[in-house]
Amino acid sequence: MSQDRLLDDETADSVAATAFAAYSRCPSKTKPTTRPDGTPEWTNLAAIVLLRATHQEQVCVALATGVKTTPDKTIRSAKGRILHDCHAEILALRAFNRFLINECLKIQENPSYLSRYIIVKNQQVTAPRSTSTGNNIKARYSLDPEWRICMVITEVPCGDASMENLGAGIEENWSSGELDETFPLRGRAYFAKLGVVRTKPGRSDAPLSLSKSCSDKLMLRQLTSAIQSPANLVIDPKNAYISTLLVPKDRLNCASFERAFGRAVGLLTSTNGNRYRDVRFRWATFRTPYEHSRDAAGEQGKPSNVSLIYVLNGSTQAEAVIKGIRMGAKTGTAASASTVSRACLAEDVVKLLQAGPADSRRTYSELKKADSERVRLKETVRQSLEGWQSTAEDEFALDERVPSERAAQDGCRAGSEATASSRPSPAKKPRKERS
Repeated sequence: MSQDRLLDDETADSVAATAFAAYSRCPSKTKPTTRPDGTPEWTNLAAIVLLRATHQEQVCVALATGVKTTPDKTIRSAKGRILHDCHAEILALRAFNRFLINECLKIQENPSYLSRYIIVKNQQVTAPRSTSTGNNIKARYSLDPEWRICMVITEVPCGDASMENLGAGIEENWSSGELDETFPLRGRAYFAKLGVVRTKPGRSDAPLSLSKSCSDKLMLRQLTSAIQSPANLVIDPKNAYISTLLVPKDRLNCASFERAFGRAVGLLTSTNGNRYRDVRFRWATFRTPYEHSRDAAGEQGKPSNVSLIYVLNGSTQAEAVIKGIRMGAKTGTAASASTVSRACLAEDVVKLLQAGPADSRRTYSELKKADSERVRLKETVRQSLEGWQSTAEDEFALDERVPSERAAQDGCRAGSEATASSRPSPAKKPRKERS
């Protein structure tokens, strides 16, 4: 990426301020609080801010907070309704996909709707097909190329990009013979070992998740884009790559970032590079303070168990999530699924695909495998890195209603109305959005 794509300090501060302004408008009950014993809570924040230089516009379209991960064993029976990774960066990307899908649904439901963010590439919807020579995927929608994607994060991504910060001034006493290089390292273990895959959570006494670190996942996004599967079947990934990561000025370690995110270099080949590109994002720093940072909470602070999810065109101000499900909902019920869960996003992708020829896919895994180029690209990355091990499969049928008691035919978006109103409280029936 050329140097002219870098943000100057003033613009970087402005982009961060745009993200924090959106956060300030979210309900206080979805944010860290002070516990009854006086202990302050903290959390990390990540936001997607779209920047359009031609009109000097900055819009925060998606935002999330969170530092938790759901154990791997829980995912096996989740049916797509439980969020596995609730770290802020990953939730923000899921919220960004929700934002784009919402825009596509508006266009499908009302052809006269003019989106400021989405352009219609193909008037004819085509069902995704994979052949022996590759994909036959013609995504109907695309992010308008005038918009540039910036990701604001209030802490260095966990994993390889944070190892120097984590281990500054500390010496470890371990032998390389103790390492099992066929298995990913747990978060903070052996932090002198650099350039390797790590998993969440960082604490060794926490239940195993196998969810890869944010450093690993963001590294992959330089190749696969910010569009996740299966949204990539309806939204072209080519215009949706993160251009800039913004981190606090006192957190950036350029050597760490170069190493952690440089692992993607050379992995894109002619066999997996038709729909995808190799776009190394740059990084910039901001000085704008974040009110619920770990530093602000002090040494006595504790991480919040609640994650906040904000989507600009969502049906409510914000959604609160705890232990991977909507706050106030009963575990295991259809209504517990977050608007950014696999089940909800997949259901709305299917809805967009149903505008065209019938598609024979009946399960989530079948839908994800429809883009064979992406599957091959991810496999190339996994084979090139030490210790990349897949998480438990989160399989479910695509015809399951999520949630069954949704108000009107508004996809999973209608299910989030009650989440920001209580912390925590008995589940409330979602209210219909007033027209």
